[in-house]
Amino acid sequence: MKKSMVPFVVLGAMTTVGVASYMYLKNHKEIMAKAKCMIKGMQNDLDDMMSN
Repeated sequence: MKKSMVPFVVLGAMTTVGVASYMYLKNHKEIMAKAKCMIKGMQNDLDDMMSN
């Protein structure tokens, strides 16, 4: 692969990932809400562990 092609390849990959994650997030707001709750729970657990 030519070095001059690398930026375009990276940009293309980033765009693909960005579009895919946007579509995913748009269609899975409930999953995101659950994930946020889980992350908050994990953070609380970590805080408890640290304080003990």
